[in-house]
Amino acid sequence: NCHSVQMRWEWDAAKVFAKCCRDITDAQLPNGLVPDICPEYTIFKGGFRDSIEWGSSVILVPYQQYEWTGDASFIAKMWPAMEKYMAYIQAGAKNGLARGGLGDWLPVVAVRKEVTAQAWWYWDACAMATMAKGMGRADVAAKYAALAEKIAEVYDREFWNPEKNCYCNGQQSAQALALGLGMCRSEAKRAAALKCLVNDIVSRGYQYT
Repeated sequence: NCHSVQMRWEWDAAKVFAKCCRDITDAQLPNGLVPDICPEYTIFKGGFRDSIEWGSSVILVPYQQYEWTGDASFIAKMWPAMEKYMAYIQAGAKNGLARGGLGDWLPVVAVRKEVTAQAWWYWDACAMATMAKGMGRADVAAKYAALAEKIAEVYDREFWNPEKNCYCNGQQSAQALALGLGMCRSEAKRAAALKCLVNDIVSRGYQYT
């Protein structure tokens, strides 16, 4: 995502990203799955084919396109594929927790795969709500905003560690995602998660994990 933003600052890349979106929708499976690689020249297995952090490109790339161009007509074209993927995530979730794929897959300190999966699902729902509002569909926007709230509640329920006063066991990604995406609704928990994140970075000689 940061690389794509850099490209957009440097060049008029709207047509390139529109083409990427067509590749993504072409690769989407009938059940809604979006493979990690589009076009899918090689079929991988497990999280290397089905990982929310990659599959969410069917939602987040059009969302970024909308942010940069303001073209709601492009969102309307992509909408069926986006809703199909949201339904796919929902179908695979258990008790409101998204199925993990690759997760934070090269961390120094391991974190549950569901942590990033839940965070990306939340990001997707927020993006869907914003795009629906941009298309003038207030009812649909409200639906996805409500879904985002439920996803955030599950993140808090599943990953908050009251003994350590942080998310999970204090891993940086678990704190950063809750804070950066705005999933943490409690002011006290936000302060605790931020303190945990900063302390961990400092303790490692100002290094990220």
